[in-house]
Amino acid sequence: MPKPMRVAIVGCGGIARMHAASIAALPEVELVALADVRPEALVEFGRLYGVPTTHHFTDYTAMYEKAKPDVVAVCTRPAQHHAPTVAALARRIHVLCEKPMALDLEQADEMIATSERTGAKLAINTQRHTDPIYRHTARLVRDGVIGDLRMVRSECKGCPATIGMMDMGPHWFDAMSLFAGPAEWVFARLSNANGAEATPADVEEGDRGSGLVAGNRCTVHIGYRNGVIGISEYWAGVPTFGFEVVGTRGALTIQANELQVTKRNATVSEPVEIALAVDERKSLETAGRWATLNMMRALVQAIRDDARPECSGYDGRAALEVIMAAYTSHKSGELTRLPLRDRRHPLSAWK
Repeated sequence: MPKPMRVAIVGCGGIARMHAASIAALPEVELVALADVRPEALVEFGRLYGVPTTHHFTDYTAMYEKAKPDVVAVCTRPAQHHAPTVAALARRIHVLCEKPMALDLEQADEMIATSERTGAKLAINTQRHTDPIYRHTARLVRDGVIGDLRMVRSECKGCPATIGMMDMGPHWFDAMSLFAGPAEWVFARLSNANGAEATPADVEEGDRGSGLVAGNRCTVHIGYRNGVIGISEYWAGVPTFGFEVVGTRGALTIQANELQVTKRNATVSEPVEIALAVDERKSLETAGRWATLNMMRALVQAIRDDARPECSGYDGRAALEVIMAAYTSHKSGELTRLPLRDRRHPLSAWK
């Protein structure tokens, strides 16, 4: 078996614990170093995951130079995704970056360009991309279980759009592309907490370092190739379906953390058995549905095969571009074609 790849973590907050637990469960990797601006966070995290203080750093560039990891998991808040990712890729260190990959398309473009220039792999941690339930459901759709695909739907009704678009949007827009392919156009409307159309006065700095956001509620319409339509909703309420794909002969629904899929048509609603491989079921049962285990395993395999990772930087940028296009569409009141020519954040000038 090849020697385990050395992994370092930048940012020792809550999401980093999920990464560390996944690393510990994989024989292909080992956690060797930590970076965080808070010394107390380093001590606590190092104690929990067995990383000695000699491999704690308050400067991630010093960690890159001294610890010399093969892979870095960037687990900071979104505002700090770009800089440590570019710095690692420039040193030919592979990166698994948390979502959203960046605050705007200019940053995302630079991250991808650095990866292309150095050959270091860049993957974005949107777990549905490697989740066995989503991947097997996509196979069912390709096999024609629901006829010809017509619509893909997702919802984030646990929080307002100001949080949901940048926090959960990357997950949903990436998952939708698993079924429908690349997005070609976006049309979106944003409203504020009073239900009125969002204006420049509603632009604000998002929670958790997510950059500029606007709108308490948002519905995003997406056009894909072959006439497939996507609808993604963001507003605080009671979740109803989670994720759904609709075809000419029925629909398949993936609900929250359930390890099954429901098929329905006009008369019947019934569970569909997903034929998971032994390792797939074990990873779901032991590491948890949204663990980063499958993402890290896929990145390691891509490094060894010199292939594009599952949920690469290109996939992460595509999801981010839908979000930026939603803001662009709302501003103009018109359908927005992709790719966007203006790579700046659409809300920066609007504000």
